[in-house]
Amino acid sequence: MIYPVLMVSTVFNAIVFSLIGVFVYLKNPNNRINQSFCIWSIFMFIWAFGYFFPFVKDSKELSLLSFRMLHSGSNFIPISFLYFVSSVLGIYPEQKKIIKTGAFIHIILAFIVPTPLFIKDMVPKFEMFYWAEINFMYSVWLIIWMSIVNYSVYLLYIGYKKAVGIKKIQIKYILIGAIFTFSCGSTNFFLFYDINILPYLNILSSLYALTTAYAIIRYRFMDIYLTISNTFKIIVAFALSSLLSTLLYFLLTNFHAPILFILLLVFCCAILTYSKFLYFLKSSFFHRLFRTTSFENLKLIIDNFKNKNTFYASVQDLEKKVKKVFCTEFKIESIKIILLNNQNNLHLKKLFNKKKDFLVTKEEEHFGKDKKKPQYLQELKDLGEVCFPLYQGPKRLIGLFVLGKKPFDDLYKKEELELFEGLSHYIALSLMGILYNSELKKEVKEKTQSLITQNKKVKDLLKQQEELVAVSAHELRTPLNVALLQAELFSVDTAVPENKERIFSLKEALNRLLELVQKFFDSQKYELDKSSLVLKKTYLAEFISNMCESLSPLMQEKKIAFTFNNQIDENTTVIIDQTNIRQVVNNILSNSIKFLTEKVKRNRKITLNLQEDQDHVYLKTEDNGPGIPDHSKKQVFEKFKGDPMLKNKGIGLGLYICKKIINLHKGKIWIEDAPKKGTVICIKLNKA
Repeated sequence: MIYPVLMVSTVFNAIVFSLIGVFVYLKNPNNRINQSFCIWSIFMFIWAFGYFFPFVKDSKELSLLSFRMLHSGSNFIPISFLYFVSSVLGIYPEQKKIIKTGAFIHIILAFIVPTPLFIKDMVPKFEMFYWAEINFMYSVWLIIWMSIVNYSVYLLYIGYKKAVGIKKIQIKYILIGAIFTFSCGSTNFFLFYDINILPYLNILSSLYALTTAYAIIRYRFMDIYLTISNTFKIIVAFALSSLLSTLLYFLLTNFHAPILFILLLVFCCAILTYSKFLYFLKSSFFHRLFRTTSFENLKLIIDNFKNKNTFYASVQDLEKKVKKVFCTEFKIESIKIILLNNQNNLHLKKLFNKKKDFLVTKEEEHFGKDKKKPQYLQELKDLGEVCFPLYQGPKRLIGLFVLGKKPFDDLYKKEELELFEGLSHYIALSLMGILYNSELKKEVKEKTQSLITQNKKVKDLLKQQEELVAVSAHELRTPLNVALLQAELFSVDTAVPENKERIFSLKEALNRLLELVQKFFDSQKYELDKSSLVLKKTYLAEFISNMCESLSPLMQEKKIAFTFNNQIDENTTVIIDQTNIRQVVNNILSNSIKFLTEKVKRNRKITLNLQEDQDHVYLKTEDNGPGIPDHSKKQVFEKFKGDPMLKNKGIGLGLYICKKIINLHKGKIWIEDAPKKGTVICIKLNKA
C-alpha cells in the first residue's frame, strides 16, 4: 500500500514545487525574495523528482540512483530555505556569513552524497523492496541538515513575534507551512535508522508551497497579486487531473488488469476530471471558498460602472450608486465617500497632502506597538479598511473614498486595490463635477437673489419714472394749451397786420412744442411697455386712401405732387390699431414734406405704394428729396438719433415711435435704397 501513496506524492510534489517556483520568480525576477524562493523550489523539485524509486521498486540499481538523486536535491534544501527566510525577514545582511558558510559546507557534501560514504547499499526493509543502507557520513549530513532547518524555523518564529500588521500574518503562514513541510518530510529518515515508520506523510511536504500560495492570494505576500486567469486555471486543472490519473494507473496495475483497458480507463478519467476541475476553478464557489474575488468579474463591473457617464446630483447620490454596485456584488461591509472640509479628518488630510498613495488600515497598524502612535491612525480605523485620497488636479485634496471590511474579515488583494484605485480616480472626477455644480447652484442662487433685489429697485424706479412722465406731460400740456388759446384770442382781437404775424409765429411755435411734448410722452410709454393696442379688422386700401385724401390740401399747399398707387385687392384686411398706424403714416409723410420743402425747390414728389403678397401687405413711401446716407439708415430708428438732414427740426423721436408701433403689430419697418435719389421707407404688416 505504501508504494501507490509514494507514487502519488512524488508526482504531486514535483508538480506543485515546479509551478509555484516558476510562478513566483516570473512575477518579479529582480526581487531577492522571489529569487530565493525559486531557488528553494528548484531543490524541492529535484528532491521530489528524484523520489522515483517507487516506480522502479524491483530494480536495485535504479532505486540507488533515485536515492542519490533525491538526496542531491535535499542536500541544498536547508541552506536555500535559510536564504529565503533571511530575505523575507529582511535580515540577509546579518545572516550573509552563515548562509555562505552553510552553502560551502553543502557544496562539499554534494560531492559525498553520490559515494558509498553516504549510502553504501540498497537492502529490503520492512515493507520496502529496497531502501538505503546508510554510512557514517549520512548522520553527519543529517545533523547539519536538521540544524540549519531548525535555525531557519527559529528565525521565522522570532520574526513572527516582532512583526505586526499584514507582515505578521504573512510570516505566520510561512512558519506554519515550514513546520508541517519539514515535519512531514522528516518521516523519510526513520527507515534509514531501522525504525518502522513509513513515509506516508511525504505528500504533505508540499504544504509549505501551498501555504505560500495562500499567503500570496490572500495577503499579497512578496507583493505578488494572483490574477486567476483562464490560463492559470487550465494549468491547475491539468495538474490535478494528471495526479488523479497517475494514482488510478498504479492502483489498476496492482490488480494486473489488461494494459489497454488500464490506458483507456485512465484516459477517460483524465478527460472527465480535467473538465470537472476546470468547471470548479471557474465557479463562484471556488472564489467564495478562498474568500477571493474573481479579478475578471471585478474589473468588468468597475469598467461598466465607469462607462455609464451618469450625472450625480450630490455626494449622497454618488455614494448610493457605488454602494448599490459594490456592496451588493462583492459583499463589502460599507463604502463611504467623504467630502473634506476644515473640521473633519484633519490628520489624514495633512498626511494625504504629502503622501498621494492609498492607505490600508491593517498595514498601517504596525505602528500600534510604537510608543507614539501616528495621529492619523485612529481616524483611519474609524473610517474603514482602505482609504483612497480624492484629488482635484495634482494637489488639491477634496475627499476620501473608503472601503469597509470584506466578508470573513478578509484582506484586500493587491490587484483588487489597484482596480479600486482606478475607480477612485473616476469618483474624484465625479466629485469635482458635484462640487462645481454645487458652487454653480450657489452662485446662481446668489445672482438670482441679487437680480430679484435689483428688479424690485428697477420696478420702483420705473414706477417713479412713469409717474414723473405722466405728471410732467400734464403739467407741460396744460400751460401750452392755455397759451395757444390766449394766442388765438389775441389774433381775433388785433387788427394790426404786424401783430397778427407775430401771433401766428407764436401759435406755430406753441403747436410745435406741444407736438414734441406729446412725442416725448409717447416714447416713454413705449419704453415702459405701458402702451396698448386697440386692434380692429381694417380694409387697408380704403383706410390708406382716406388718409391720402385728407392730406391732399397740405400737399397742394406745399406744391408737392402726391400719388397713391394701390396694387392690393380692396377686400384685403389687416388687424391694426388705426390710430397708431395713422400716426406712423402721418409721421413718415411729415418727414418727407419737411425734406422736400427745405431741400427741393421744384418738382417735389411723394409716392405712396400699397402692395401685397400671399401673407403680407407692404406700404412704401417714396420721395425725390436729398435722401438719407447709408450709414444713417439704421440709426434713424433709434431714440434721439433722428435724421441728420433735419437738424433743428426735431429731437429724433418720430421714427423711433414708428418702429415701436410697427413692432407691436409684429411687422417690420426699414429704409430701402432709392433707385436714383430720395428716400424709400417700407412697412410690412401681416394680413388678417
